[in-house]
Amino acid sequence: MNSYFIATCNKGKQEEYQRMILELLPTVNVYFPQQKIEVVEDGKTFEENALKKALAYKKYAKKGQLVVGDDSGLIIPALNNEPGVFTRRWAGYEMTDEQIITHCLNRMSNLHGKDRFAVMRTVIATVDSDGNSAFFSGELRGHIAEKPLKAEVTKGFPVHSLFWVDSTNCPLYQAVDNDIFVSHRQQAVMKMLGQ
Repeated sequence: MNSYFIATCNKGKQEEYQRMILELLPTVNVYFPQQKIEVVEDGKTFEENALKKALAYKKYAKKGQLVVGDDSGLIIPALNNEPGVFTRRWAGYEMTDEQIITHCLNRMSNLHGKDRFAVMRTVIATVDSDGNSAFFSGELRGHIAEKPLKAEVTKGFPVHSLFWVDSTNCPLYQAVDNDIFVSHRQQAVMKMLGQ
């Protein structure tokens, strides 16, 4: 496959996908939608929501382009795997980045040590021109800090200021700037590209 249509209008995600794909396959083309579609993420799994996004944007892709949708979230086993697919709507409504951080810290206020273990998970769903779909996933293991590790929130990525990455022994917001770091989304992209 040498043409990818990324099913998002989120500029941060667009830049991230373009960088990740072109670093691995510099001769392919990466396209983005010009029009945003509101996709209701009411699936019970990351796979369902990622597929919903890919299918919703498929009508904007040209024949031969592989449509790529994703869904990501935070999983905290000590909280019965909350928030999972509901990370943005964890409190029962669409939350701002700052509200997610506050809600997470409040929900975990009585948890310490190993109970603060968490997983960042991304699932990519691809849909080709014939309607065939496939799924690819990646996970990042770590734990949630007891207070924000960074004063400024990375817009659209609130968990970056709370998540301590075990494999790099540093906060997620610092790990993403490390050339050898492979994020959960990047793991899924690499699987999608057969790397």
